[in-house]
Amino acid sequence: MFLRDASPVVCIGYLVAWWGVLTLFTAIWWRQNGRPRSWGLARRAALTVACCAGALIWLWIDKRVEVAVLLHVYREHGLTFGDLLAAPPLALGAKAVFS
Repeated sequence: MFLRDASPVVCIGYLVAWWGVLTLFTAIWWRQNGRPRSWGLARRAALTVACCAGALIWLWIDKRVEVAVLLHVYREHGLTFGDLLAAPPLALGAKAVFS
């Protein structure tokens, strides 16, 4: 399956590439059009979809890079540092939608 059984280095490589692409497109669009409010619906929606889709993919493949559970949600599942790595792009998507 796509990245599901990849090594931790490959998973982190995916994460860094995803963050880099999101940051690059955001910087380019910000420079061309100013604040996200003036980007238009299509660009804001594209950034939001890319952030959410990448976060879902990350949560699906991050098993190899998870460390100790930070917060137990229930007996067999909890919030780990690996899960928190999806948060910055989600915050970026939220900023594009709500700013």
